Amino acid sequence: MLVQEFSQKCDENPIHSFSLFRSIWVSTGWQWIHFKVFDAYARDAFLRVTIRLFVGVSSHCRVLC
Repeated sequence: MLVQEFSQKCDENPIHSFSLFRSIWVSTGWQWIHFKVFDAYARDAFLRVTIRLFVGVSSHCRVLC
């Protein structure tokens, strides 16, 4: 849901894509999700996957800020 919402809004306005992602991340409650993963290795893997998703979706945006 996070990636789909970002992708849709990024298509509408590709400027400042990181700020857009961050605002969606916070507004949907994802800013605390890393605390649900107690194991350091699993938390690192979770954050790496999240970053890959963001980079993959944002690669179709024209401007990354």
